[in-house]
Amino acid sequence: AEGFVWSVQTSFEHRLLEFIAYREIYGTCYVPTVFPTYQAFGNWASTMRSGYIKFRDGKPSRLTVDQFEALDAEGFIWVDQEHLPWRERFLQLVEFRKQFGHCNVSSTRDCKTLARWVKYQRAEYWKHYVGEKSTMTRQKIEELENIGFVWCL
Repeated sequence: AEGFVWSVQTSFEHRLLEFIAYREIYGTCYVPTVFPTYQAFGNWASTMRSGYIKFRDGKPSRLTVDQFEALDAEGFIWVDQEHLPWRERFLQLVEFRKQFGHCNVSSTRDCKTLARWVKYQRAEYWKHYVGEKSTMTRQKIEELENIGFVWCL
């Protein structure tokens, strides 16, 4: 049709609204790079964080001041964190389970940090089980078991 413009890119405004909805649903302002049920959203968040680092360091960036201010006002977390709080990694595992139907995260997939976290949870569980000092709690055990987490593979 004449005058119709096809666009395969999602607008910043649309992604901002998705971010606000994500924050309301998941109770966090950190969007993981690996987001199995909606990878394009995770990729977008990663792109925003990369743009922020360039922007912050005075390098050319596709992130505009207006985009930065809009996301910052909504609480977007700009620095990717290897060591996220337990709750945020747990939510990533919930997303993984929704996508793949299990909680056995393989380090051969693109989920290496989540796979390390899962391995750590198992190790902490066994420390807890034998009475050693551990970060594992009964509440964490129950939450993990409620989503089908398996302690022995």
